[in-house]
Amino acid sequence: MRLVQGRHFGEQDMTNNAIIVDQVFVDKWWPHENPIGRYINFGGRRRVIGVVSRVNYYSVEEEESLPTLYQTGYRWEPGNHDRILVVRSQTDPVDIVDPIRRIGMELDTSVPIYDIQTVREIVNKQLRSNHVITGVLVGFAAIALLLVALGIYGVLAASVAQRTQEIGIRMALGEQKTSILAMVLKHGLVLLAIGSAIGITGAIGLTRFLSSYLYEVSAIDPVTFVLVPLLIAAVSLLACWVPARRAAKVDPMEALRYE
Repeated sequence: MRLVQGRHFGEQDMTNNAIIVDQVFVDKWWPHENPIGRYINFGGRRRVIGVVSRVNYYSVEEEESLPTLYQTGYRWEPGNHDRILVVRSQTDPVDIVDPIRRIGMELDTSVPIYDIQTVREIVNKQLRSNHVITGVLVGFAAIALLLVALGIYGVLAASVAQRTQEIGIRMALGEQKTSILAMVLKHGLVLLAIGSAIGITGAIGLTRFLSSYLYEVSAIDPVTFVLVPLLIAAVSLLACWVPARRAAKVDPMEALRYE
């Protein structure tokens, strides 16, 4: 555990009454005071030698935890009790599994060591349902983005088809292809601006509802509210470009005969 103040347990603390508390304990009982050297009545008079950071014991999504303290000299009691051993390694955790089992057998052959997992594996198991939900939401978002592109493309393609004769007349009167291209793109950008304004307003309105489903993420995230509209704008511009290019390539003579 990350040490905030004082020191961790040492060999000299295995037989004395040393104790370590977490930051939540300090914030509740000794705010703005130095806890090192203070005494606590916990199964006897114990001296605080260190402070460690807050730890989530039950879920990675815990936002609050109870004040916690740690002691040494734990005595194993017979019975149906599971105990958790946490080992920190600077090498691949897989390489230390056999040495841990061997040391455990040397200390007590009646205590089996089982269900060995890395912290990353434990966290991934707890977050598996969140990952599935996130994957589903990303899939729906991708489908929605595709529908946006298809919708804008369809509207502009239909608009170009309906205005083919008008475009032919404009070109016959000397209007440049770049002007035709700009006209169609402008129409698409207007649709994009209206849709984006409605979408962003609706998203901001739903932030209070969404905040209960978020963890350590703000419901009004500036990066999200900037990057997502930019992504939609880029996809929409690509969807606008195809019918705009098609309109710019219209043959004036064929367009004038178009019904």
